[in-house]
Amino acid sequence: MLEEEDKKIVEEVLKGKVNAFGTLVDRYQQSIYRMTLRMIGDSEEAQELTQNVFVKVYSKLDSFDPKYKFFSWLYRIALNESLNYVKSRKKLTDFDENSFEDHETPEEIYQDKEKKRILHRSLLELSEKYRIVIVMKYYDNMSYEEISEVTGLSVKKVRSRLFTARKNLKELIEKKQ
Repeated sequence: MLEEEDKKIVEEVLKGKVNAFGTLVDRYQQSIYRMTLRMIGDSEEAQELTQNVFVKVYSKLDSFDPKYKFFSWLYRIALNESLNYVKSRKKLTDFDENSFEDHETPEEIYQDKEKKRILHRSLLELSEKYRIVIVMKYYDNMSYEEISEVTGLSVKKVRSRLFTARKNLKELIEKKQ
């Protein structure tokens, strides 16, 4: 089970086996990058922010409480860093168009990119409290319980916030079509 393995790795790092931290970076770097990208909308900034998150996690590793999941703790730090970035920037930028995968025909490429562009622009227009739960649920495939653990919201509040977030996102998308 990854949870127990993560906790053992944290113990090793805290005992001086610094290289073991690389295992945690390798394991979670892509997930954290994808979340930061969806929160801030800029691939280069998301890469830098992801690196900063792991530096911060390493420096705060001694404050990790093993009664919780390491990934939830890591994700919460990354989420806070993303929110701080957005607040400091105040102006949301367009989603990086280079982050989309191409399909077979030019028409499909155009249609798919346009749909994704509309979705991501709309996502970036959502308030942070709604964007967070959408990203966690639909991009990171987290359960309501996991979202609750990371955000500190009750499961009932997570469900409610997701309902409102989906409704608001749908309205934003419909305005752009």
